[in-house]
Amino acid sequence: MKYVIDTNALRTFFRYYYRLVTPELYANLDKMIENGDLISVKEVYNEMERQHQKDSEILQELKNIKHIFLEPTNEEEINIIQEIYSNTNFRNNIKEKNILNGSPVADAFLVAKAKIEKAVLITSEKFSPNAAKIPNMCEKYDVEYINYEQFLFILKNY
Repeated sequence: MKYVIDTNALRTFFRYYYRLVTPELYANLDKMIENGDLISVKEVYNEMERQHQKDSEILQELKNIKHIFLEPTNEEEINIIQEIYSNTNFRNNIKEKNILNGSPVADAFLVAKAKIEKAVLITSEKFSPNAAKIPNMCEKYDVEYINYEQFLFILKNY
């Protein structure tokens, strides 16, 4: 199974699990990445790069796996992104400050990547009726998603 990981799940993993303390989780994460079973989108990398100092351990971990952060690969994926943001409700998840600062917003890119790859999206966001959240986009576009705890269970048993 292939997985697409959101910023919040990746940040939580790197923030609370350390390579020296949980080598078995990192070994499985490394295997997952090596096998091509864990990917993300370039916007996630950009979001995390903005959130962490250049010399942080988290940013160093990200640089080591930079190849998993993909750009849209075809017209179908780009069309899904455009369709998501043509929906007024989903467009609301782009905050004005993101627009003014030119900050990345990964949500639509994640959903489109998961749809194209027939992958499961990993996010810490929760479904809320009429919200502009990843689970709502996943439901609308028939993309399976799991929460962070489910991902840890999968990772532990990978």
